[in-house]
Amino acid sequence: MNTQFSRANAALTYELPQLIRKLQDKEGLAEQDAKDLFQDTLRFLYICGTGNGGHVPSARIDLAWHYFILFTRDYRDFCDKFFGRFIDHQPRHQAETKAETLRQIKNTLAQARTVFGEGLSQNWRYRATDCEEPSADCTGGTTNCQDPPPCAQPARAAQTASQAAERT
Repeated sequence: MNTQFSRANAALTYELPQLIRKLQDKEGLAEQDAKDLFQDTLRFLYICGTGNGGHVPSARIDLAWHYFILFTRDYRDFCDKFFGRFIDHQPRHQAETKAETLRQIKNTLAQARTVFGEGLSQNWRYRATDCEEPSADCTGGTTNCQDPPPCAQPARAAQTASQAAERT
């Protein structure tokens, strides 16, 4: 059996019912949506704990990660058990430039696809402002961004880029 796959499987079996309830109560998520978001957060933490660095969570995964950290003992135990170290949460956009942030987003998605396949959920979708300079119509990154740029789409980023190249 693939060692990376079995390690990922073990980390993804982790459960924290009180976190699921917190996501339901505080964020108004349905139970299955809360479970799916936590599962994607565990996936993100897996690539942070085993990948090559430079990872940026999507806004939804970051939100769930914040809630997970509030359960400090559980979070610490999870990190120790599956990665042998604590995974620090750095403030968003530590990169010096938008180009560096975009590189980190692409790195995150590439590693996630390598480990978990192309079918990443919408929880992996990045806001437009994470991928490009904000415009007057897209301040804040969450309210008026109808169509995020290709880098923000988890399963179609590579396909969209290749289609655009074919049109030129």
